Amino acid sequence: MVEIISQEVNPFHFIYFPFGTEMLPFKYPDKELILLQPYLTDEGVTTLIDQFARQLAAEVGWKTTDFLTRISAHIRDNFVYEKRLEGVANSPETTLVSRRGTCRDYAVLMIAACKALGLAARFVSGYCYGSELQAHELHAWVEVYLPGAGWRGFDPTEGRIVDFHYIALASSAQAELINPILGGFRGTAVSSLNAFVTIQQK
Repeated sequence: MVEIISQEVNPFHFIYFPFGTEMLPFKYPDKELILLQPYLTDEGVTTLIDQFARQLAAEVGWKTTDFLTRISAHIRDNFVYEKRLEGVANSPETTLVSRRGTCRDYAVLMIAACKALGLAARFVSGYCYGSELQAHELHAWVEVYLPGAGWRGFDPTEGRIVDFHYIALASSAQAELINPILGGFRGTAVSSLNAFVTIQQK
């Protein structure tokens, strides 16, 4: 049994520094930029993704926090959620065009949209307590690096900022690097995997 203490806090209680980074687009301070390079690649950023990100940013006046909450809610409200237990995430453009996907597809799409605007973003895997949609199953969301605030989580499946209901297990610049199980067999083999997770609040 693993016990985790998660205290209730206001997830919006942070300050941007430099202050100008509360508006998009902005440049990270040089010292941070060096460390953030793996999270700023243009992987998955196509013309369509760039247009999608810029349209949503314009709708909220290019305010950084408003963009992040807007894109999270937009994906939840306008895309069809589907379960797909196996396989890597679809490409961001595939998810955007089809308007459907799993939590990992949504996360990869949001990451690409953030990168299109120069925001460092990474893939996070863990659990979301209290969600009927994600109950007892691994979940995926996004963390964005905000100057002065550090890594802050946003969930495009639930359409909200990450709060104390989330339990992060792993994060990576590349979603495929934190698959829970990865491998293969040579020759004839039979295998089975059973995992049971119970999350309860004290």
